[in-house]
Amino acid sequence: MDLPDAALDRAHLLIEAKRYDDALRLLAQMPEDGHARLLAAVACFYSGDFQRALREVEQSIVLIPDLADPHAVRSDILYRLDRNKASLEAAREAVRLEPENPNALWVMARSAYGVHDWKLAEQAANETVRLAPDWAMAHGIAGLVAAKRRRRKVAEAHLRTARALEPNNPLILNDLAVATSSRWRPREASVRLLEDAVRLDPSDDQLIDNLYLETNAHVRGGGFDRLDIFLGGPTIVFALLTVAFLTGWVAVPSLVANAVAGVFVPLMVAYAVADFVRNRRRLRNLKVGTRLLYFRRFYREHWLSVAYFLVAFSIPIILFAIVGSALGLPALVIAAIVVALCPVWVALWPRIRRARFNRWLPGSK
Repeated sequence: MDLPDAALDRAHLLIEAKRYDDALRLLAQMPEDGHARLLAAVACFYSGDFQRALREVEQSIVLIPDLADPHAVRSDILYRLDRNKASLEAAREAVRLEPENPNALWVMARSAYGVHDWKLAEQAANETVRLAPDWAMAHGIAGLVAAKRRRRKVAEAHLRTARALEPNNPLILNDLAVATSSRWRPREASVRLLEDAVRLDPSDDQLIDNLYLETNAHVRGGGFDRLDIFLGGPTIVFALLTVAFLTGWVAVPSLVANAVAGVFVPLMVAYAVADFVRNRRRLRNLKVGTRLLYFRRFYREHWLSVAYFLVAFSIPIILFAIVGSALGLPALVIAAIVVALCPVWVALWPRIRRARFNRWLPGSK
């Protein structure tokens, strides 16, 4: 083995050991070696310096233009920089150069996933699995694409295969948790998967964010369990009957209406108390670190969300009142319109929160 090959092998080992600075110092001694520049890009990528990684990989492409791997790495870097369309173009070039390269097909599947080209993503993911059936990441991307295409059983099968191949891969644990999470089922399993993912890689902010979001949904009653079926169901039925009887939509004797209302009230109280107890039990059953994360993030985001809601709600109301006064509308009419707009605003708030508020919330991605 000649000296450059030995140096490249040593740099590769340093990167695997997460000694990125040492690897970069070694690779800096080979500025005109395309493979050295590619490894330098990988080291920068894993250390979080994506701009430098992009410069290194582009220099590698100049030195070894006919190799697919530099284009695949460039696609990976562009994806992390949120340049999804450019990432897909780089992936296409990698596949053009080496159509049977699983790495190239994997980045194409992931880049197509990023631009919501589900058909291309599924084709590339399936081809990746065909070429590398024992590669966990191949099954991982296939599972994510299947989940987006609402093929839950296929997604779970791929992701569980990926987990069996690499049980200590935090990204696979994260993908399995996200793909199998459902608003209709309790989140306990996904919380456990994300706890394991964060334990394996506590420096990944995205894993921490996902753990908080799943925990927040879990301890606030997310998903339906036996309590919701056996107590929540009758509560809703009696609530609808009470409204129908008391408003006169359905004509029944007053004795029946009062009896239904008399059952509904204690049933509602019992359901509320049981729901509170269940959610507190879910909170107590969390691991200590997850519980501390929840408390630290919840109160900060809760009050920021309330403040944002009030500000974002009050500004249009004040502007509307000013315009209404300028047009000479009676105060009663303005007040009636404002009251009518309140339920509309409350209904739109979750979408506004996701689209606007979460973008500048500290710690959100």
